[in-house]
Formats: sequence, structure tokens, C-alpha cells
Amino acid sequence: MAPSPQHLITLRRGLFVGLGALVLMETLPRFVDLPRLNMEALNPPYVDSDEDLAFEPHANLVLVPKAGYENVNNRGKRVVHDEDGFRGSGLAQPKPEGVFRIVCLGGSSTYGTGPSSNEATWPAVVERLLGEAVPGKRFEVLNGGVPTWTTTESLISLQTRVLPYEPDLVLVYHGMNDASAALWPEPRSDGSHFRSVWPVLRKSPVEPVLEHSITYLVWRRYFTDYLQRRIDGNYKAIRDYDPDYVDPYGAGPLPAVGFDTFTRNLESMVAVARAHGAEVAFVTQAVWSADPSTDDFWSGRNRLRALGMLEERLRAVANQLEVPLIDAAPELLEAERASAGAGEAAGVFADDVHLTDRGAALLAALVAAELEEQGLLGD
Repeated sequence: MAPSPQHLITLRRGLFVGLGALVLMETLPRFVDLPRLNMEALNPPYVDSDEDLAFEPHANLVLVPKAGYENVNNRGKRVVHDEDGFRGSGLAQPKPEGVFRIVCLGGSSTYGTGPSSNEATWPAVVERLLGEAVPGKRFEVLNGGVPTWTTTESLISLQTRVLPYEPDLVLVYHGMNDASAALWPEPRSDGSHFRSVWPVLRKSPVEPVLEHSITYLVWRRYFTDYLQRRIDGNYKAIRDYDPDYVDPYGAGPLPAVGFDTFTRNLESMVAVARAHGAEVAFVTQAVWSADPSTDDFWSGRNRLRALGMLEERLRAVANQLEVPLIDAAPELLEAERASAGAGEAAGVFADDVHLTDRGAALLAALVAAELEEQGLLGD
């Protein structure tokens, strides 16, 4: 049955409206600076280049902080990496005479995803507090934390990146990321079920042509996860990462593989550090959950359940190998509960695990006080 004249008129009008909208979309943003439709928003320079990103691939560690990186974002947060890719201004090699050097190992909570500057991270505050508390003695603290890292990566980093700095004391602040690895599906002892390989972007031959189209860039920017996968470190570092991932275990038993790996890694850290003249201390990591009864993978009941099991392993290794333990988690959580109860805007946690400036300062004060009290600062 042939379309009626009225249907043809409607079809033509639709085509003209669609063509007009396409022409408008392709031309107007080229001459008028429209929010969310300018080229900087649609195709940021770091989408095709990693030069502006704070992390880079590493042969043994998936990713490390980029050497020499420096940035101040639009919220005033300042991040600086030294020439070896540690967050800070750099420490001398070999270690100067008379310096007591501490290295802090951990994930993003140690690196300082939450605090506002290098100086506000808890390793930096520990260095400052010890310098004030023990006049006449020189302390240096190296921030060895890297976002997404578990004890597996920290163990490798200890052996390959940290030991050249000749640490006297190694502080281990791990838990959250090891819990993720332990809860990830089909766990393996080598971590390959959880740890990804840094993705290499290989564009199709047609992609550079399509990128001349604003319509295409709008679709890619706002209707796909293309940009998020390019800039989110979790997409690069965690296998099959999904921010809305659902807890796969429910009320059932949690597989032992990840917890056994955590135990071995702690034992190996202690052995490696002591073999090179350094002592080790463990620090319990706190995770805040506003609703611990949920099934949310990142802060729900199984996350807290896994953290409790990891802490049991941490305490067992500390007891077995006579490793000093700094039990910071309870005081951080109590401070957050008190802050929330008082209705304070700025508490201890910026989210479920990352610390605010205030939280980092509290953790540093707890660590510094325990290092003194337990006699871990040398002669």
C-alpha cells in the first residue's frame, strides 16, 4: 500500500527537522562557546594523550604515580610527585647520615586521594609531628601509597622501589583493596582475577574521521562510558571494573584465597624488610559505612565482613612474627560517628575509605604517638 500524500508530507518535515537539528548541532558549538558542548568538554586532550594523567603503566605494578607530575585542580587540591614517582618532594639516595627514614605502604588512603595537598596526607603529617616531638633527630617519611594497590603490589614495590631508600621502619596500612581482591569473583592467588593489564587504546581507522563530528563527540561523551574508562584509574587497574558492581556472595561463605594471599604478603613484607635492616609495623585500616547492612559491594556488609577477616589475619601475623600493631581504626571510626552525630560538615572520612585533611591528621597523630610509645624510632 503506497503512503498517502499526508504521510509523505509528515515524513519530509521530519527529515528536514532532523537535518536542521544536525546542521545546528554541527555548526553552532563551533562559533558559540556553549557549556558542555565546547571541544574541551567533548574531547579533552588527555583522552588521546596520557600526559595530563597522574598515573602511568608499570612493567611489574600495573600503574604507578607518574614521575615529576604536578597539578592543582579546580578545587585547589595540589598533587606533586617526585622524580621517582612517589608523592612528595623527593628523598636523597643514599640516605644521609643520622636520618631515620620511614616508608608508608598502602593504597589511595595512604597516597592521599582525600586530603587537599601533599602536606595534608597522613605520611607527611607523621613526618612533621615526629620532627616536633623529637627535637634534634631528623625524620623522613616516604609516601609509598598508590591508588588501587593491594599488599601484592606493595610487596613488589617494597622490593623494587622502596628498599633503595634504605628505610629504618616500614608502616603497612592495607585492608580496603585487599578486601576488594578477596571478594572479586573466582579469586586466584596471583591476583589475576582482580588485577587488570593497563589498556592500550587502539582506535579504528574511522575514529579520527568521526571525531570531526560534534554530534559523534556528544554521543561518545555523554551517552557512553568512553571518557570514564580513559580517566578512571579503576578501569585501568581492576579487571572488569564496574562502579555499580553487585556483591556476588550474599550471605554465603567468602572464599579463602584472597585472605590467604593477604597473610602471605604480610609475612613476606616482614621478611623482606627485616632482611634489609628495617623494622615493620602494621596499622589497622578503617572503612566507614553509613549503612553497613546493605549489599553494596564497596561499603556493604560483606565488605565489612571481609575487612574483619583481614584484620584477624593482620593481628595473627603481628602476634606470630612479633610485629608492632597500631590499632588506629577504632579511633577513626569513633571520631567519624561523633562528627556525624554533631552534624559537622567536615568529618574524618571524605567517603567510605578516603580521609579528609582532618582524618589524615588524626591518623597521623595516632601513628606518631604509637611509634614513640612503642619505642619504634630507633636509639
